[in-house]
Amino acid sequence: MSSLKLNLAVLNKNFGIYKLPPEAVVPPAVADQSLVSITRSQKELTIVCEEGLIDNPEQADPGWRCIHIDSAFSLDATGVIAAIAQPLAPVGISLYVVSTFDTDYILVKADALDKALEQLAEAGHQVAPVCY
Repeated sequence: MSSLKLNLAVLNKNFGIYKLPPEAVVPPAVADQSLVSITRSQKELTIVCEEGLIDNPEQADPGWRCIHIDSAFSLDATGVIAAIAQPLAPVGISLYVVSTFDTDYILVKADALDKALEQLAEAGHQVAPVCY
């Protein structure tokens, strides 16, 4: 197990992961959100945002909750995602990661959130109450 201990906070929204065609225009509704991730490749446009903001995606996977790693770390830091994934994998909790320059956001399915937080606390991470 990882010795890295992180400060975590849960965002107070439900999120969705949406797939659109690669040439799709980013819907204006997502631009003003407090957390949105937009990734375009030759094969798709993937958007992670608050649930329900995107109409008619090719695919939608709603029902995610977000755990914010409430610390900044450098881009060359190692083991950050492993410190989260290691306690979740043995109990079958999958995750979806959104990374920014300063930190990471870990999405887990809403019905697995309580178990995920329990596992993360048992692994020594500090979990704050639900925030923004």
